Amino acid sequence: MADQKLTSKGSLTSFDDADLIHVVDVSDTTSSAQGTSKKSTFTLLKESVRGTNYEIVNTVAELDALITAVADGVWLINADITLDGDKVIPPNVRLEFRNTKFTGAFQITFNNTEIQAIGQCFTSDQTFAGSIDSNINAEWFGALRDGTTDDTVAVNAALEMINDLGEGVLELLTGTYYIDSRKPTLGYCLEVFSNTEIIGQGKFLSILKVGDNVVVDTALIVSNSASNLAFRHFQIDGNKTRMVVGDRGTSEDEGIDVKGGGNVTITHLYIHDCATDGLDIDQVSNVGDTLTITECIIEDNGGIGIHNNYDDTLISMCIVKNNGHDRLANGSGQVAADACGVDIKGDFGTISNCVIVDNARGINIATINNPSVLGNTLDNNGDYNITVGSIIGGSGPVDPIISDNNIRNSKYGIYVTDNQGTLYVYNNHVIGTVANATGFYVVNSNRFDLIGGSYGTWYGVEIQAVDNLSRISTTFTGSQSGIRVLTGASGNVLIENCVDDVSTGTAAVDLRGLVNGCIIKNNSFNNRKGVRMLNSGGNPSNITIKNNDMTGATIIGTGHIIKRNTGYLTEAYGTDTITNTNSTFVVSHGLDITPTKISLTSAGNELIWYSSITSTQFTVNRSGTSGDLDFSWEAE
Repeated sequence: MADQKLTSKGSLTSFDDADLIHVVDVSDTTSSAQGTSKKSTFTLLKESVRGTNYEIVNTVAELDALITAVADGVWLINADITLDGDKVIPPNVRLEFRNTKFTGAFQITFNNTEIQAIGQCFTSDQTFAGSIDSNINAEWFGALRDGTTDDTVAVNAALEMINDLGEGVLELLTGTYYIDSRKPTLGYCLEVFSNTEIIGQGKFLSILKVGDNVVVDTALIVSNSASNLAFRHFQIDGNKTRMVVGDRGTSEDEGIDVKGGGNVTITHLYIHDCATDGLDIDQVSNVGDTLTITECIIEDNGGIGIHNNYDDTLISMCIVKNNGHDRLANGSGQVAADACGVDIKGDFGTISNCVIVDNARGINIATINNPSVLGNTLDNNGDYNITVGSIIGGSGPVDPIISDNNIRNSKYGIYVTDNQGTLYVYNNHVIGTVANATGFYVVNSNRFDLIGGSYGTWYGVEIQAVDNLSRISTTFTGSQSGIRVLTGASGNVLIENCVDDVSTGTAAVDLRGLVNGCIIKNNSFNNRKGVRMLNSGGNPSNITIKNNDMTGATIIGTGHIIKRNTGYLTEAYGTDTITNTNSTFVVSHGLDITPTKISLTSAGNELIWYSSITSTQFTVNRSGTSGDLDFSWEAE
C-alpha cells in the first residue's frame, strides 16, 4: 500500500513505496493561508538520495546557512527552532528530528527534483515536529560489510555522529564489517562514546572482524570514561591468527575495552579469537553504576575471557570456553596467573548460572568485597576451577560466597588463599578423577563455613594455616581422604555432621603435623579408618574427637579428648575378681587406644591399685592374698 502524503493544499497524494524510506509523525496542524491540514504521515527521503554528509542543526542561522550553501545529505534538527519565515529545502536532503520541532508561522517546501512535481510542502501556524524512527547505520558513511574492505572509517563516523547527537543507536546489519586499521593517533580501532548502543541482527549474523593489517596492541572497541553503553546481538572476531604465537596473550588486543564510566550492558555477544581478553572492564565504576553481562559466548581468546574491575557486576548465563591458554603459555608471573575464563576484581560482583569450561583456569576472585559465585558449571579448567585470593595477585577477598556450583575435573575444585572475613561455601558438588586432586583447598585464611554439597575428589578437603572457628559439614564420595588437616591449622576448626560414604582410602579425617585444637564430632565415617594422626614435622595436639561413627584410628600426640565414639572404643568399664591366694588380676580393657586414666573400686577392705598399662590390658594389684576380692574398673 502506498504511503499518504500531505500537500500544501491539504489534500492527500500517494507515492510509490519503493521511493520512500524514512517515516515520522506530524502533529495536528491548524488552519492557515494555505488551507486546513490534518495529522498524517510523511516521508522525507528516497533511498537514492541517502548522503554521506551529516549536518547537526541547532539554530535557525545554521539552517539558513545550509539552505544557502545548497548542502545535501542528512540534516538533523537537534533542538527546537523557531522559524522566521518560509524555508525551501534543497535537493537530496533528508530532515531528521530528534524529538524536536519547528515552531512559528512558516511553510516548508522540499525542492527535491524527483518529488517537486507533487508539490510536497508543510504549513503550520504552530508546530512542525517529528522524531527519528530509525537507527544509525555505518552504511550511510560508506561501510560495505563485505568482509574484505576496510570499514573502520565508516563505523567510527557513525559512532562520532552519535556522540555529536548526545545519544543514539548504531545498528549493525547482516554481514562482516572488516576493521582493518586504527582510529588515527589512537591505539584502538573503534571508539564508543556515552549514551551509545551498538546492536546487531544476531551473534552469528552481524560481525565485527579485526583485519590482518591491524598492528599488535590494538583493542577493537574502546570507551574512555563513557557511561550508559549497551552492546547487543553481534559478534566480534579478534582474528588472533594474524599475530605470531609469541605475542598472543601478552599484548593489549581486547575485543571490548571499557575504561571507566558506568552503566554498561553487554548481552547476546559472541566474542572469540581475541589475542588477549575478550572483554576487559579496566577501571572501577562510579558509585551506583552497574555492569551487566548476560547470555554471551566468550571463547578461544588468548587472555582472560571476561576481565572485570567493575563494582556491582552481574555476569550470568554466559558460556566461557577455552580462554587463557596463550597467556598461560607465553606469559610469566602475574601475567600468566591472570589466564582464566572469568576474573572478578570489583566489589559486589556476581557470577551466576554460567558454563565455564576448558579454560586455562576457571574463575578468579581477588581483592574485593562480597563477591558471589552461584550456580555455575565448571569443568576441566586447568589446575584451578575456582581460585579465591592472592594466587592471582593482591590480597584475598572479603566475605565471598561460593554456592550451588557443579565443579569437575581439575587439580583444585575451589582453591582459597588469604581470604579476609568469612568465606561461605555452600552446597557445591565437586567431582573428578585427577590423581591427588582436592575438592576444596584453603590456606592462610580466616574463617570459612563449608556446609552441604559433596566432594568426590582424591582429597575432599585440605586445610592449612586456617583458624577462627571454621566449620566443615559435608559429604565425601570417592575420596582417598575426606578431610586433610595440615600443619598450621588451629583455632578450633570444627568438623561436624559429615558423612563419608566410601569404605576405602586412608582415613575420613587425616591430621598431619602441628595441628592444634580441632574438634571432630557427630560424624558418620562408615567402615574405614575414621581419624588418622601422623607426625609431619611434629604431632597433632589437643584434638577433641566425640560421638563419631567410625572404625579404628591412629592417634598420636598429647592433650586429646576422645570420647563416646562408635567403632573406636576409648571408654570401658567392668567388674572382675582377684581369686583366693592371688594378689593380681590382668584386665583386658578392649580399648582401641592405650588408656590414660583408670579408676578402681574395691568391694572389700583391701587396698587395690593398677600397673603395667598397655594398649590391650592393665594389671590390678591387691595388698593381701586371702579370699576372693571383687572390684570394678573404668578405663579411658
